[in-house]
Amino acid sequence: MTCIKRPAGNGAHHPKHMHYHYFTLEQRDELAEAIRARIDEPGMNAALERLHAPDYGVCESCGGDIPFARLMHNPRLHRCCRCLNEL
Repeated sequence: MTCIKRPAGNGAHHPKHMHYHYFTLEQRDELAEAIRARIDEPGMNAALERLHAPDYGVCESCGGDIPFARLMHNPRLHRCCRCLNEL
């Protein structure tokens, strides 16, 4: 899965505007199942612990959402595509 670069936007995702990302129960179950299937990979135990935190799926750099599909592909993500591309 690749990241698509987007313009920075209006600053609504600045860390001081941090918000929580909510998944449905079905989505959380899917993520938990995907993580458990790969639990031997580095970082998966931490991802499983973070899954139930209200800020799981929120970029730690800008506060934007990390899409469900990206988390299914890589549950260890801490940053959105835009912030990953800026590294």
